[in-house]
Amino acid sequence: MKIEKINVLCKYSMRVEDDKFIIMGEGVFSKNDAEDYLELFQKTVKSVDSSNLILIIDNSQFRMSFPDTKLFYEKVCDVYISSDFKDKYIVMPENDIANIQIKKNAKKIFNYIKVISDINTIE
Repeated sequence: MKIEKINVLCKYSMRVEDDKFIIMGEGVFSKNDAEDYLELFQKTVKSVDSSNLILIIDNSQFRMSFPDTKLFYEKVCDVYISSDFKDKYIVMPENDIANIQIKKNAKKIFNYIKVISDINTIE
């Protein structure tokens, strides 16, 4: 299973690969992009047996988000945290601005999700 959405400034995908549910986000997210992403994530997670999967959020190519997406960080954190995946990992953005935005607006996520440097470190 693979779902991919391409918008003007951003692109994201969700796929199941072996025992992994991999999310990849790229580019700049607007409020509408963020809302669409969250809705798609929730819908997709309901369609799989997430308790047998490892969640990997690959934000390495995430660039930044517009200021009106601040509430998105809180909502998506809550959804990631409350999801039933057996393990959860995040690859932080290479872009300094995006990295700071996540650390500032989604800091509680780090109590529940382990930071990794590359999705290939999870076997």
